[in-house]
Amino acid sequence: MKKTLAISALAFATASLVTPANAASHFMKGMIDNYDLNGDGRVTSEEYAQVRISRFAATDKNGDGTINPAEYLAEFEVRLEAMLKASEIKKTNAAFDQYRDMDNNLDHVITREEYVRAAEAYFASQDKNEDGLLSKDDSKNRRFGSVMKKYDTDGNNEVTFDEFKKVEDAAFLN
Repeated sequence: MKKTLAISALAFATASLVTPANAASHFMKGMIDNYDLNGDGRVTSEEYAQVRISRFAATDKNGDGTINPAEYLAEFEVRLEAMLKASEIKKTNAAFDQYRDMDNNLDHVITREEYVRAAEAYFASQDKNEDGLLSKDDSKNRRFGSVMKKYDTDGNNEVTFDEFKKVEDAAFLN
């Protein structure tokens, strides 16, 4: 059960952290972050081998020269927890960044006017073809499906600014 839960959690974490469009770049950044021992921005085969040997030794808790399922799962859970924590920190930092971006006068509160201004800017950033509607024509944005799901209140596969504003206004009041 614990193994299934951990594997399910990893699948969820991986799916939420990496999309096909940016999987390779995230993978390479992770490789460099985890294996670049001398900090030169590159990973040599020697550095890679050294880290792998070190990880094997750290995972082999009983020192018998093998990694049993319990040892592997314990090491895996540590890595998964670190990934999830890093993801949560990024999300929290992003939320604070968004808040600061909306607080135009830096008075540490967001007024309705600041909120509306931010909503207008976000809508414009999603309207790739600048036709005043969000539709499949704007789908070059990888988050387009979530935008449509949230804001297309009449189900016509287009989002007008009025639809967008109505959802944002409701969120502001709650």
